[in-house]
Amino acid sequence: MTDEPPRRLAVRVAIAFAAVAGGTSVALLPICDLLFDCGCSWPWTGGVAHCNVFQHGVPHCPWCAYPRSADLSLAALLGAQGLGAWAVARRRPGVLLPLVGSLMAGTATALVLRHVVAWWAGYPL
Repeated sequence: MTDEPPRRLAVRVAIAFAAVAGGTSVALLPICDLLFDCGCSWPWTGGVAHCNVFQHGVPHCPWCAYPRSADLSLAALLGAQGLGAWAVARRRPGVLLPLVGSLMAGTATALVLRHVVAWWAGYPL
């Protein structure tokens, strides 16, 4: 545990979290495709235009079919990223390791959310 002032700790956590949360927000549609193999892509390459939610006769992506599930998943993902950054920052100096902690917590949470949301929506994985 570091003996730094709380304000400095908060700044390091905020920097790490802002970087990871910003990246997550920009990459949310490719993350959707990575988790659910649905066809979503970067906003500037079509976004949801190729998502399976627009195809008949196939299971529909749970985030696109149920936008509230995407909202709640994003909130849980961002919360885990913030917690991961804080947990590492309070024990290690610098910004790089809290950033890694945030990424790891976000990745683990995304994998759990994938299974929970797919189960809830009846989406085959």
